[in-house]
Amino acid sequence: MPNEQDINAPIKILLLGSDTNIGQEFLQFSSNLAEFSLTPCSQQAFNQDDFWSLELSQFDVVLDALSLDTEPKKAYLEQILACNKALLGLDTNMFMLSDVEVFSGLKGTAYDESELPDSETAKGRQLTQIESAVLNDEVNIVLRSSWLFGGKDEDFVANILTSFKAGEQILLQDDVIGNPTPISDLVRVAFSLIKQRYYGAKNAGVYHYSCAEEISWFGFGEAVSVNATQFNSQLQVFLQPINEYQAESSDLASLRKHSLSCRKIFNHFGVKQRPWRASLRNLVKELYQMN
Repeated sequence: MPNEQDINAPIKILLLGSDTNIGQEFLQFSSNLAEFSLTPCSQQAFNQDDFWSLELSQFDVVLDALSLDTEPKKAYLEQILACNKALLGLDTNMFMLSDVEVFSGLKGTAYDESELPDSETAKGRQLTQIESAVLNDEVNIVLRSSWLFGGKDEDFVANILTSFKAGEQILLQDDVIGNPTPISDLVRVAFSLIKQRYYGAKNAGVYHYSCAEEISWFGFGEAVSVNATQFNSQLQVFLQPINEYQAESSDLASLRKHSLSCRKIFNHFGVKQRPWRASLRNLVKELYQMN
């Protein structure tokens, strides 16, 4: 919380992963907001020894937008764990972005924040380990989300549109359900939590945020194709499900469910879930206009 003489000072944020899709969205979102002052730190800069020349105590928040875009690597894991350790005892908080991938999806219902991660994937285990380090300091926040889209580079929606245009057949899983969430929505929520904490809110720990409507991964691909054909009626779509199921109630219970319960973030911070379909349509339109 700021001192009285600093009441109008911007919230100083060190942004790890400023060159990722998510990091770029943070920079763009905050560019016209005087209440935030972001210092970018790219993937390469974070993994170099020069990173430690930064005085971490000068920042109010270290925002880890890098964890979601990083494949499991020992060097990165050691660096982020060391960063969390260096913040212990400082007034600088860590705000980590995490993912539903910390869960296996075998529970069959949406996961809430009280449930222990049980993922067996390398990425899920790495995220769990980083979360544990962040949560060693009880003032820090871990914000988990699900099935992010909206980047212009190496993004699911952008990649699938490229495949559509090339006439390629696309195979997508139809046995897993989740909540597509635009990156812009996650960024909006993250800034809201950071701002509320800076101005005195005491809530901390793990929170979940994703958009409201659940859909299968194949169904999400279909939603992309429906929007794409609206902008190109001649587009030929070759979309094929893997592990196709019959959409009956008895079958749905056996599907993997990568869904998050978001009641806690509403109760603690007043954050409401939004729909994702309008954001998807806008993104597809923007990508078509770019190419």
